[in-house]
Amino acid sequence: MFELISKFFCGYSTNKPEILEDNRIKSIREQIEYYLSPSSLDHNKRLARIIKNSENGFIPLSLLMEYNKMKLLSPSYDEIIEACEKSPILLYENGCIKCTIQYKKCDQRQKNTVFFNCFDNDDYLKIKLIIESNIGKISRLCFLKQTTSDGSKIFNGWTVVEFENFEDVRKVRNSGLTMSNKHYFPMSYDEYKTKKHKTEIR
Repeated sequence: MFELISKFFCGYSTNKPEILEDNRIKSIREQIEYYLSPSSLDHNKRLARIIKNSENGFIPLSLLMEYNKMKLLSPSYDEIIEACEKSPILLYENGCIKCTIQYKKCDQRQKNTVFFNCFDNDDYLKIKLIIESNIGKISRLCFLKQTTSDGSKIFNGWTVVEFENFEDVRKVRNSGLTMSNKHYFPMSYDEYKTKKHKTEIR
């Protein structure tokens, strides 16, 4: 949907500490995280349905082992448990696995998402505090990047905010965000998409 800082779960809050891991465990962890990510579940309707109908979001690990890339990795149960322990968003329990980020359909995520162009840096904690203290709780905060002539990526000024409640989207769209006695009004997903398209065809 957008170019994000991380692959699948940019800006989601987590209470798990960061733990060092080797490359194989990292590959297993990232593959499982991918299968359970919103972008993957948007296309994998079967898995999304199973997760929705499961008890507390847990699904049998054997279900993920049906997929070709998991077969190729062929991880042991001990490796999977270790991968989950080192993931900020995965839980393992009695042969079942769960992503702690609740899946929302793509259209619902877009509905709860706005784009700000008023921050001059990508200080995650500072900007999260500003938005939540003025508007409401957010479930995701991402900073869009642009590629420079030397191939590096820098913050392009656009901040993507996904609110937990649509009422907070209404609030910020109607009242804006106040900083330094100025009001800043965000764009909706559709408005940003239209603006980006117009910029690209010039």
